[in-house]
Amino acid sequence: MFNQLGDPRNGPDAEIFDRKKTGSDLWIDHTAGYLVPKALFGESHPEFYALKRDGERVPADQFTDHRTPLCLSNDEMAKISEDRALGWITQEPDKNYFFITYGDTGLWCSCNDCRRLDSKPGVFSDRLLHWVNTIA
Repeated sequence: MFNQLGDPRNGPDAEIFDRKKTGSDLWIDHTAGYLVPKALFGESHPEFYALKRDGERVPADQFTDHRTPLCLSNDEMAKISEDRALGWITQEPDKNYFFITYGDTGLWCSCNDCRRLDSKPGVFSDRLLHWVNTIA
């Protein structure tokens, strides 16, 4: 089945995920870093990334592509995720499965809109499904 999995490093802007050139640690799972790459949006759209409890956004130099923490309630970020997912699928038409997953991190956005998506405090599945279903 591994040969049926899409690899985000083969999607649009693949050069920004080249380990040798950029040091990226992106792999086929935890694809938030591909869907909303900090190389493209880290400086221009910090609101796409998680708000820490202290009220500051996580700066792009404090996470890796594999561990990208998103603000899952941000509609513009979700639209970009959707567009990039479609671009990836278009570039790998022979693949059947594409992971749409949050970064491999325990850091979750503390903004009011993200917290409102949670069915109960500390349970983040509803906000994840909000984002994934928007992309789907």
